[in-house]
Amino acid sequence: MIFYSIVKDRIRSLGKPFLLAMKLIVILTFLNICTVMGNGLAQQVTLKGEGITLVHAMRSIQHQTGKQFFLNGRKLAELRVNVNVKSMDLPLALESMLKGKPVSWEMQDDIIVIKPSSSNAGKGLVATQNIELSPVAIQERTVQGVISSDAGQPLAGVTVAIKNTAAAISTNERGEYSLSYSVQNPILVVSLMGFSSKEVAVANRTTVNINLSELVDDLDEVVVVGYGKQKKINLTGSVATISGDEIAKTPTNNLSNAIGGRMPGVSSVNSDGRPGNGSTIRVRGLSTLNDNNPLVVVDGVVRSDGFGNIDPNEVENISVLKDASAAAVYGARAANGVILITTKRGKVGKPVLTYSGMVGLQEPTQYPTLMNAYDYGVARNQAFYNQGYDPSNPIQANNFYTDAELERFKQNSTDWYGETFKNTSPQNQHNLSLQGGSESVRYFGSLGYLNQGGLYDNIGFKRYNIRSNIDASITNSLTVGLNLEARQELFESPSWDASDIFHRVINASPTRLAYHPSGRPANTTGSHPVEMIKNSGYKDQEYDIFQGTLFFNQKLDVLTQGLALNGNFSYYKQHSFNKVFAMPYAMFDEDAQGNILNEKMVGGKTSLSEGFDALTNTTYNISLNYARDFNKHSVAAMALYEQYSAKGKNFNARKEDFISNIKDEFFASGPTNQSIDGRGYINDARRSVVGRVNYAFAGKYLFEGTFRYDGSYRFPEAKRFGFFPAVSAGWRISEEPFFKNNESLSFINNLKLRVSKGLIGNDRVNAYQFLESYNIITGAGPVVDGQAVPQVGYGVYPNFNITWEKQDNTNFGLEWGLWNSKLNFEVDYFFRHTRDILWSKDRSVPGTFGRQLPNENYAKVKSKGVEFTIGHQNSISDWSYNFRLVGSYATNEVTQIDDPANAMEFNKQLGRPIGYRAGYEALGLFRSKEEADSWYGGKQFGLQSLAGDIKYADIDGDGTITIQDQKVIADYGNEPRIMYGFNGSVSWRNIDMNFFFQGASQRNIMLTATGRVMYLNGGSSNNFSYFADSWSPENPDAKYPLAWVDSRSINNRDSNFWLRKAGYVRLKSLDLGYNFSGDWLEKIKVNKMRVYVSGYNLFTISQIDELDPEAATGAGHYYPQQRNYNLGVMLSF
Repeated sequence: MIFYSIVKDRIRSLGKPFLLAMKLIVILTFLNICTVMGNGLAQQVTLKGEGITLVHAMRSIQHQTGKQFFLNGRKLAELRVNVNVKSMDLPLALESMLKGKPVSWEMQDDIIVIKPSSSNAGKGLVATQNIELSPVAIQERTVQGVISSDAGQPLAGVTVAIKNTAAAISTNERGEYSLSYSVQNPILVVSLMGFSSKEVAVANRTTVNINLSELVDDLDEVVVVGYGKQKKINLTGSVATISGDEIAKTPTNNLSNAIGGRMPGVSSVNSDGRPGNGSTIRVRGLSTLNDNNPLVVVDGVVRSDGFGNIDPNEVENISVLKDASAAAVYGARAANGVILITTKRGKVGKPVLTYSGMVGLQEPTQYPTLMNAYDYGVARNQAFYNQGYDPSNPIQANNFYTDAELERFKQNSTDWYGETFKNTSPQNQHNLSLQGGSESVRYFGSLGYLNQGGLYDNIGFKRYNIRSNIDASITNSLTVGLNLEARQELFESPSWDASDIFHRVINASPTRLAYHPSGRPANTTGSHPVEMIKNSGYKDQEYDIFQGTLFFNQKLDVLTQGLALNGNFSYYKQHSFNKVFAMPYAMFDEDAQGNILNEKMVGGKTSLSEGFDALTNTTYNISLNYARDFNKHSVAAMALYEQYSAKGKNFNARKEDFISNIKDEFFASGPTNQSIDGRGYINDARRSVVGRVNYAFAGKYLFEGTFRYDGSYRFPEAKRFGFFPAVSAGWRISEEPFFKNNESLSFINNLKLRVSKGLIGNDRVNAYQFLESYNIITGAGPVVDGQAVPQVGYGVYPNFNITWEKQDNTNFGLEWGLWNSKLNFEVDYFFRHTRDILWSKDRSVPGTFGRQLPNENYAKVKSKGVEFTIGHQNSISDWSYNFRLVGSYATNEVTQIDDPANAMEFNKQLGRPIGYRAGYEALGLFRSKEEADSWYGGKQFGLQSLAGDIKYADIDGDGTITIQDQKVIADYGNEPRIMYGFNGSVSWRNIDMNFFFQGASQRNIMLTATGRVMYLNGGSSNNFSYFADSWSPENPDAKYPLAWVDSRSINNRDSNFWLRKAGYVRLKSLDLGYNFSGDWLEKIKVNKMRVYVSGYNLFTISQIDELDPEAATGAGHYYPQQRNYNLGVMLSF
């Protein structure tokens, strides 16, 4: 019998491009396998693929073992197999891969021979006698194209075959293929290890470009961790990841808006939608009474400016370190979790130029609904009537609107939202990147621009960014790199803050004109929101950020295999400039002929304020790293020294009495009313030693130990250093023989237990609290020549023992993957005990003490929670899909704090969660005077109760309603305890769709100000529309209390009457795209073209009707969250 080698002859026929592609596959494969010990059958194989051809799998095995192979029968080459083996002996790997297939294998002269089993003769897999592989006969048609990743990167070494034929080829380094066929209705079968396979009908096309999706939960995925990378299969800590491809398909202008709910344990709240603003991020909820923000690290360097305004197109992936084992390498800054952002780098291959552009429109998700003029007038009349005013009394009649006025209000009502804001605002975002390189030099460069408009003309945000990442292999053992980033952020707005403007819009009376027929602004009695925007001046803010990082990696295999020396030096500079030019504006009263009766100036004197801030920091570290495999033993270790220093300074000045409003410079002002505030200097420094050891036996018993010895300039010398260790272990049960050899468990390809415990810290406190401080007191000293002489007074009492906050962190995790990781589950339970929290004891010390007490390390908080991930991905014919559901629950309890001994029970924080709500228990409204009079003597809080007032419970049982009758009405606040998300991607041929639903629960909003008080400012302010259903004798079953002019204190109190649950489910993002293909793309030198439509915050199902559920305030005084619609294109050349 003569056998033939599919591999050998095909390589010979395809020639040079195939050889280059195979070289790349060899390199990538060897990065993922263990050290080969000898050349016998005991060699180990690592291989993962789904629906790949047998010939493709055998090629990889040949590269790993050096063993040749023969396939007896042409159809064997196209046999589809699923394989998922890790460091498995070659015979066992072959048995696993061919299990259930109609084939057998044997070794002949050190060659692997695979042939049809005898029981399958005559069933299509027939051994072929005396066959010589020769060129294929002339074919009728040819199909060609490019195979790319979802990110548009060409993929080399992809097997492209015609289904049920021997026609197959591999893509070259540009991802290109060309394949001839003669069958009817051909179907392309495309496969590459680490990616989901696809079957695509040719359908008479000559060019078919195909995208492959990475297997999301591939166990061989490399995950970025602190100061290094690890394979996901070897992780023992709790780490969540998200790819840059997924982020880039989220149509948001701020990176922080793209991650909440996408990763377990990561929550976000976007409470302010003004241009340039992002979300507040929490990792596993709240764990301290102080700063709960996570640490941000970009390309290995800690950043103080956050990460929201990093261009999403530059991001390769984001990792979030959640437990002590993962985060302990960052020691005293890791207690709130660590967000690691890795930007894109160069890849070996021809240059790929990519343009990504998006234009769109924004609109508010929700405004608080306000009363129209008629409802306002009716309810206002009722409010005065409820307070005893008599419309028949000539003295009091002018407080009431007449019937004629009310009739006019039906047709004439001022829409202050429409007068003040635009219906939509534009936004556009563009990015141009270049990626490529050779074995010697690899590069990635990016230019980005963002312009986000706002709801009124002179508010907006612009961002300009540039990045360059270069890696160079100087020798076979030395690699150096340089990362450069520069970014400018420009904010513009009126001199009034957005919250003030929205406050005035909500309070403006709908019965008053915005502008007279003459065009002059009408007197609104309060502030004029439109003029606050147009004619009150401006506020400009500029932030300039630069970071440069130089690094090297020197392999020291000459000393011992697996040893390397790494170094990193980073320079960061941030400069900001703020300028506020505030001017008064005018409002007018006019008569019917347009004559001015009165002019009112609002806003005080013209003033100019300018401020400068500059911050520079440097970070350098050097580390010795070791990684080596010995048979079944894998060992890795790291020892690192790091030093950080920062210096900053700031200066502010303000002047008034300007000669005119034309010149906005200091020299144009008068000599009086000026101030200079040099707020001083910033100095900070840290020194750290970090260590980490990893050990794995047979890929199933995993161990990691880490520590960081941190020293911080913020504490006194005796308390300056802290030691933060952590240990973790993992057990891959699925690798045990009793599991692997159990046929009934064969569908479970991965089952792993994880446990970790460690100590991490928090040093985010003000520096120099251990030193005596002094304040300059002005305006209160002795008077000399008519002016008070400034005095020097003591500041905060010093604490000579101040030191770190510490957090004991425990985590248990379970991971399992089913059916070759098509279905994946992951669940974690965590427990954290934060102690030595810095908090002052002012609450228990009388005010007569005379000085402010210092922070002390004494408070304690416990927190715990659970989080999970369920993922599923698959390909069926032309369809491929990927779905992931994540959820997290976190709660906390303050276990030690300084509660005053005489504090009322509801005011005590001890034993309660951070942010709990206290208030009164409302039992509804008094529906009649009789009911009000009979309730505890007809009085509440010492005031006479009226029909329509809120009825409160007597909590303390003393027979009266007083401030003592408060209790805990919710054990959580605005921060969500539960966060979840469901995201997915679906593709069919050239069409793809990506979506993300975000949800939150166990959070609430307390309605305040206009949300629960009617007719402020003596009855001139508007109200939320629901107050039209307020109590009156004619409407005794109303939902809301009786109308009142200004605040009626009985009803204006925190209680469950005004508390609103604010859980929601929101379609956070939707992206629908079409990937063009055809000969015309090649003619215009375009490798890939994708056009898409997308949206953000498209619809919401919410528990709260009055406001957007992510609002931070219950008064409506905030810039609303934005919904946007976009059209985009992505081109690669």
